[in-house]
Amino acid sequence: ALEQVKADQEDLRVVLADLQEKLSGDHISAVVADVEVKLRADQEALRVEMADLQATFRADGEALGIQFSDLRSKLTACASKVEMEAFSVFSARHSSLSTQLLQAQDALSAEVSKLQAAASELKLKDSAMCVEQPLEVCEHSEL
Repeated sequence: ALEQVKADQEDLRVVLADLQEKLSGDHISAVVADVEVKLRADQEALRVEMADLQATFRADGEALGIQFSDLRSKLTACASKVEMEAFSVFSARHSSLSTQLLQAQDALSAEVSKLQAAASELKLKDSAMCVEQPLEVCEHSEL
């Protein structure tokens, strides 16, 4: 058992010496230097990745700006085309209605002329009848 205790003590001394070496300033400085190197490398990688993302973002923004401008131009052209077509349809419909109105006015004027001619003819007939009829019939026909 004494031998076992001595062996355990020796193992503990080895572990303690290893810990003391690891806790020494040289080992800690080496670990810190290694961590600093890794941090700088990570920072540089992040800087490069950020620059790439910014360049991609700018390029995408420019592309979207161009697409937006193109869409705006197409919409403006489409609106103008629709406006011109609507005006063309309106003009054609207005012209057609104007023609129909003029035709209706002409037809109405012709009917009025016919009615006036018929009225004049009736007055002439009435006047001719008054000459042949007694006075009370003529007075009645003028009513």
